[in-house]
Amino acid sequence: MCAIELALRQGVTALTLDLEALLAAFDSGGEAVRERIAAVSQRVEQLAQDVARWPNLAGAIDRVAALLGPAATDVPQSETWTALRRQLGESYDALVAMLAADASEPRPTNYARVAFHVSSAGLGLLATLVVFTTSQLPYAASTLAGSAWILELLRRRSPAFNARLMGYFRAIARPAEAERINSGTWYMTALVVLTLTYSPLLCVMAVSVLGFADPAAAIIGRRFGRTRLRNGRTLEGSLAFVAAGTLAAVGFVQLLATPPAAAIVWPTALAAAIAGALAELFSRRIDDNFAIPIAAMLGAWAMLAALGASAY
Repeated sequence: MCAIELALRQGVTALTLDLEALLAAFDSGGEAVRERIAAVSQRVEQLAQDVARWPNLAGAIDRVAALLGPAATDVPQSETWTALRRQLGESYDALVAMLAADASEPRPTNYARVAFHVSSAGLGLLATLVVFTTSQLPYAASTLAGSAWILELLRRRSPAFNARLMGYFRAIARPAEAERINSGTWYMTALVVLTLTYSPLLCVMAVSVLGFADPAAAIIGRRFGRTRLRNGRTLEGSLAFVAAGTLAAVGFVQLLATPPAAAIVWPTALAAAIAGALAELFSRRIDDNFAIPIAAMLGAWAMLAALGASAY
């Protein structure tokens, strides 16, 4: 898609904000939703002429307009209403991805989500380094992941529970996560896989890469990213990912009871960070909160094998 002109970009950005408010309004009830639908419809009408020059963008906005037809006035909590929310979430994601792929100005960073990301990794590192033994870690991780999957099942069976849960995590959740498995569940599932290696070294490296490299890539990529790669990622963000992931992994490995020598730690941390960056770059169907730590673990394991070193 050709570069989006600044005025049009601002209009589409405003539309994504309107859509985000509409998705949040589903938690409040029918009147709030209808008010937001009116705002989105008005925004779509304002953009109708300007987007004609950009086929991909026009198609995405036409899809939003089509969704705001007869189905939008249906009774709240009906099957049609739930489907509308899911489809609007998909349209929101599509518009955000298009803006990211064509970015001429940085997108805002959700610092609450970044803080939650880092703190979750911190808790994982604390559990690995201090709280649990190596043999206890799989049980602890499985308990967390099992609880998360139970919540996923419950919120799909109960729209009211789903709305309450999404409202509670509104500051850190993406709107589309109301209708799909959230990133936290995937992270806890990845922890189960990591702990089943029974290697504190691999666990620490993988969790460090996810917890610190991913937020660094988001902040640097959105603020300074200019060289586009794929899936909305930038070269600058990916380089920040590798640098932050390597430093974090090296730093936290030093807290192990018997850390490996520097000649082992540095290349292993670098391999973990590069593998995690590649997973972030190419993961599309698989949530990167699952893909990144698993890829980082495999990258570290491969480098240890190449160096003739043990993961234990």
